Amino acid sequence: MRRSILITLMTLGILLFAAPRAQAAQTGSIRVETAAGEGTAVTLYHAGTPVSSGYRLDEVFGGGLVRWGDLPSEALASWLAEHAGAAGNTKKAKEDGSADFLDLEPGLYLVTLTENARRTDAFVVELPYEDIWQITVRSEENQTQPPPTGQSAAPFLAAAGMLLSGIGLLAVRKKRI
Repeated sequence: MRRSILITLMTLGILLFAAPRAQAAQTGSIRVETAAGEGTAVTLYHAGTPVSSGYRLDEVFGGGLVRWGDLPSEALASWLAEHAGAAGNTKKAKEDGSADFLDLEPGLYLVTLTENARRTDAFVVELPYEDIWQITVRSEENQTQPPPTGQSAAPFLAAAGMLLSGIGLLAVRKKRI
């Protein structure tokens, strides 16, 4: 009886901590708010597709792998902006200085701002970011802070759950011998 309860608890632990989160065919949005105001061109490029350890860059960006730890780097946004060979989706900022991009698939996106025919900012946005599907990014004049990017703590929790389950299995096996 104790053994079956223990096995059931370990199985639940594995399912809760190690099973990948299923992302249904959900779409999200990115809203870019800029202090530069109305008429600023905001361009959104799809830069990568999610994979288990980060993002697989689209072929126009070289097709390489960007790992989770690389995402906060401002150098990544600059590099992607220099290699942006794909046609992006460009919108002019509305009167309130915002541009909305709707119905976006999960992925890594490059955002560039162009004011008076001169590119002023470039940054990357992860969609979703920690299960947030409606992202708002603010670009202040002379102080652009890219949005937070990176992996949530779920992989650590999954590894801890697997470790505890394994220890539990070993303990059950030793008692049986």
